Amino acid sequence: MNAGDDYPEGDPRGLNITNLLKEIVKKNIFYYFAEINESTLKMIEEFDNELLALNGNRIKCLKLSSVDGLTDMVTKSIVTSISASKSMSLHSTRGKSLKNTKIDPGPINWSQSDMKKYKAKYYSAKYVGNMDKLKDPISIVFDEKNVEIWMPSRPFAKGSMRYAYAG
Repeated sequence: MNAGDDYPEGDPRGLNITNLLKEIVKKNIFYYFAEINESTLKMIEEFDNELLALNGNRIKCLKLSSVDGLTDMVTKSIVTSISASKSMSLHSTRGKSLKNTKIDPGPINWSQSDMKKYKAKYYSAKYVGNMDKLKDPISIVFDEKNVEIWMPSRPFAKGSMRYAYAG
């Protein structure tokens, strides 16, 4: 299928795909693409060739036949990405000794003097009905609450193993 190219001379904003893909490789990002039909096959092939030439990860194409599969597809891509990152992280620490970390069993000082307050929204989903109705959008009701989150200026240690100072 040939969908044509609306911008045969390149991106009108001056973005350069090679430079963008170099950044993806530099940051070791996994690129996931939701394929709805075959009109993007040529683009993905070109991006993939460029990524491989830059020693990057291949694009992971996930076929999306309908909107119903979007949640599963996004969940699968996140799980796969986290698993790959975890695997690479564990691989990079092989043969290295890890710092001993002392766990303080005492109470945490939750003084707000070292913390910054953030306003956020907390959403919780409630399922109304039975499992047969789960795909029906009206079977899910969302509750929304305004909440405050207090976070220290430096919540995590530095280095490759970022331990939380408190939690």
